[in-house]
Amino acid sequence: STDRFPAVANITRNLTMGVEMELPQYTRNPQVKDWQTSFVQYLDAAVEYGFDTMALRTYYLGNAFVNMAQNATTTCFYDKLFWFVKGTYPFATPLPGVDWPQC
Repeated sequence: STDRFPAVANITRNLTMGVEMELPQYTRNPQVKDWQTSFVQYLDAAVEYGFDTMALRTYYLGNAFVNMAQNATTTCFYDKLFWFVKGTYPFATPLPGVDWPQC
């Protein structure tokens, strides 16, 4: 559920705190259908509440996203993360002539 995102955004702004966004390939919340839904909800909330521009970004070396990029069924999620990091999510447009998988 994304019900907590507005409260987290307010707390982090008021207390000048950071936000850790973990986007693993599993879901801890039983209200969320699957990891793909959770992944997109986190990215969407990050844009809506400013986590994409107001937060410091750090990354782990060699995590599930490396595998995501190499797998034809999950590469679209890697692309979404790439666009998020570049500041163009969710409005990125695929390169002309490139067949982008839908997710």
